[in-house]
Amino acid sequence: MSRMRAASATLLFLFALTPGTGNAASTGFRMTSLAFRDPHFFVSFIGCRDITDNPLAGFSVNGRIQTDMTSDTNPADSLLDLSELIVFKPLDQNAATGTLQFVTGQCTTPSAGVQCQPAPSGVATFTYQNQASGACLAPLAGTTSSYTPSITSPTDNCFVTDVGTLTLGLAGLPMTLHSARIGGVYSGAPATDIVNGLIMGFLVKTDADATILPASMPLIGGQTLSSLLPGGSGNCASHSDVDNLSGEAGWWMYLNFVATAVPYSDGTTGVEPTRVFASFAVPRPNPFRGSVELDYTLPVAGAVRVWVTDIAGRRIADLRGGILSPGAHSATWDGRDAAGARAPAGVYFIHAEAAGKSVTSRVALVR
Repeated sequence: MSRMRAASATLLFLFALTPGTGNAASTGFRMTSLAFRDPHFFVSFIGCRDITDNPLAGFSVNGRIQTDMTSDTNPADSLLDLSELIVFKPLDQNAATGTLQFVTGQCTTPSAGVQCQPAPSGVATFTYQNQASGACLAPLAGTTSSYTPSITSPTDNCFVTDVGTLTLGLAGLPMTLHSARIGGVYSGAPATDIVNGLIMGFLVKTDADATILPASMPLIGGQTLSSLLPGGSGNCASHSDVDNLSGEAGWWMYLNFVATAVPYSDGTTGVEPTRVFASFAVPRPNPFRGSVELDYTLPVAGAVRVWVTDIAGRRIADLRGGILSPGAHSATWDGRDAAGARAPAGVYFIHAEAAGKSVTSRVALVR
């Protein structure tokens, strides 16, 4: 089947943090279910196998997404592995239009008591419209196949965004969707959930051809993203799902989701927030031979990232990541890189980041 679809170091570093509770200006909904619906993903393994929903050697695309949403494979950070959020700024179901963001978040475990805030990167902003009746968003004609489960569309008491660009990294499959739109149905007033959520966007084939999947991935590691999609270079499926957007080949991607309201903080309250600060001491000893330690204090819970780069800017080691409780903390670098090898003597930089603010300290490693 072929388809052409229309369509420097100081004694103290200070940077702002905000409390990890919800605020009036932003209402966040964390996706509790997210699944690709069209097209599907196929691999050659004793025949051509659809691995979208059907596990093969313990792996399926949608199964991996759901597992990541409920798992914390790095207990040191106390964060769920995958948190995608829809954040209204603010939520106003009676307004004709508004602003929302698709946010890759940092959400605490356990999932039943989750609290969220945005990751240092991964925010896309859209304008949205509310609609009392009728379909808010639906697949484009001629751009879908008869896969099951079928795509569900948001209809009545719903919202839909204008077009924008989304970058996703679901199940280890990185992709950028162009001409993307998001829609969903409000459940409750004010809404406590979003149901029948739909994300759609166009994946350009040349981008998919150039995307090599991590070698560590089961079954599909080392392959191109394109090779998993019908009609893509090297795909085993007997049919093609290749589409066309403004003369460019690719695939219209459709994903359904359900999301529930969560305590969310992004530092915007609608009024000037009370500023609270984290204090960072000078890394010591400096210079150092064995290890160097960075002590810091958080007055409120907040997301902290601490990492090391060399003088050329290459990332050497990650020292801390996640949402931490108030109080005293420390991060230690033992002079080794992420693979455990001893880093050579030289100048390095320890970076710390929280709530969009960052500080950097220069340290010297001697051997």
